[in-house]
Amino acid sequence: PFSGLSKENRQLADFLHRSVFSSFDAIIDLCLEKSVDLLLIAGDIFDSREKNLMAMHHFIRALERLREQNIQVIIATGNHDPLRPEKGESSIWDDILHITGDEPPFYLVQSDSCNQVDIRHNNETVARVCGRSFLKAETYENPVSRFPKKNDPSIPWIGLVHCTIGSSSGHIPYAPVSITDLTSLGYDYWALGHIHAGFTVHEKDPVIIYPGNIQGRNWRETGARGCIYGIIHTDGTIDTKFFETAPVTFETMEVSIQGMEEESELLSAIENIFRDISPGNNKTSTILSITITGSGKLHQNLMQTDMINEIFKTYQEYNPYPPFCFLSAINDKTTASIDREAIKGKGDIFDEICRIADSLAEEPGLAKARSILAPLFHHHSLKHVLEKLSEDEIKLLIQKAEDNIFLGLGAADED
Repeated sequence: PFSGLSKENRQLADFLHRSVFSSFDAIIDLCLEKSVDLLLIAGDIFDSREKNLMAMHHFIRALERLREQNIQVIIATGNHDPLRPEKGESSIWDDILHITGDEPPFYLVQSDSCNQVDIRHNNETVARVCGRSFLKAETYENPVSRFPKKNDPSIPWIGLVHCTIGSSSGHIPYAPVSITDLTSLGYDYWALGHIHAGFTVHEKDPVIIYPGNIQGRNWRETGARGCIYGIIHTDGTIDTKFFETAPVTFETMEVSIQGMEEESELLSAIENIFRDISPGNNKTSTILSITITGSGKLHQNLMQTDMINEIFKTYQEYNPYPPFCFLSAINDKTTASIDREAIKGKGDIFDEICRIADSLAEEPGLAKARSILAPLFHHHSLKHVLEKLSEDEIKLLIQKAEDNIFLGLGAADED
């Protein structure tokens, strides 16, 4: 992650790369501070396609801190760090177990059906964890189909699974499972992995939670990131609390130019955003993206002047001593104050511009628009810096092209 920022600011990129380790260390600190009995990790600790020796050693050393305090760790693997990624290819877990030897500081679930692990205190079983790992990356079977039903009401049962509940947007539906599949087994708590956004799936009987990933990596992963601290009481009730551990968050903010008459109004609105998210006494830094929206008088200024770059340079300051707020992107999604519906159908040049723009935007796969843009991606200088555009980004380019032509032809003139 963070490859785009690496090109802009090497020092900032280094901080962001360390942030993942910092968040994990904060979780270990929390375990020690709370004297927990157990740390559960539900997969995707590593990306097995990129074995990183520093990451592996950092991970092992952190867990050894827990072993010194007799805190048990149970790990189920996910689709990014499966036990057997490809035929004949060693997994990252082979390397870790080789480094740790016969006594790793964790219990690794090595079954794609179910492993049962009893948690014991003073020679007495106080809880049972049922976990399942990914043997290979692409797994589409129900992950709990071979889990046993709870048959001992005297102790809490916990499920540890990397899975997809329902249809989660933005995530491949590996190991699909329904809420009914989980509730019918009679467990007390389900610790789930795979979905990067943390949320509570089921509040009680049983509690089912995705904690999310421990550090956001881009503007699709905004907001606080961390872990779930849970207590299962002897009467069966469960208390959970989210603890933020990520040292940096990604945030997206929106400013509308609707009704604005002067550039100073837009600058004031952006200044208020920075004032509102100012780190202050907060320990968390922010990577900020601002999107300017709406239609109005300032649209032409944004299109025909260097105003966006001036704003960008004003606020793109990185303070190497966190917490900080770094403006990484400004997106202009404003539109001209033009009534397209009134223009369309008149048979003039403006009607023709609308027709061509609509035709490009509505074509399946945006094939023609992509062919028009293709030379840019093969240009000897530009191809190294241009990244593949999404459909939304291409549609925005079509809209901006239309706006530029309208402005040039005077369609937006108030006169």
